[in-house]
Amino acid sequence: MAGLNGASHVEGNRPEDSKKQIIVQADKLDDLIHEKVSFIKMDTEGAEISALKGAEKIIKTYKPKMAVCVYHKKEDIWEIPKLILSYVPEYKIYLRHYSLSKDETVLYCIAE
Repeated sequence: MAGLNGASHVEGNRPEDSKKQIIVQADKLDDLIHEKVSFIKMDTEGAEISALKGAEKIIKTYKPKMAVCVYHKKEDIWEIPKLILSYVPEYKIYLRHYSLSKDETVLYCIAE
C-alpha cells in the first residue's frame, strides 16, 4: 500500500487499502532461484506466510538460516514458526524483539 509516510504493508482486505492500492506481480522464490541458498532474510510487510510458501522447496532442500519478521499480523508469531517447522522439523527457533513498540520482532531459524 502506498502513501503511508514511511510505513507500508502488503494486504488487500481492509477498506482503507483500496484508497492507494498498487498491484505488484510476484513470483515464487522456488521458481526464480536454482542454486544453493544459505540465508533468507524476510520482511515482506505482512506477506511472510505467502513468501515462505513460495520458498518451500528451497527451505526443505537447503535448510538456510533464516531471519523472518513475525510482527505484521498478530497470528504471525505462532503461524510462521508452525509453517517453517512443518518444512524442516529440525530447525532451532529463536525469537528476538528489537524495539519498545510492538514492531520489530524477528524469528531466527537455524538447522543444526
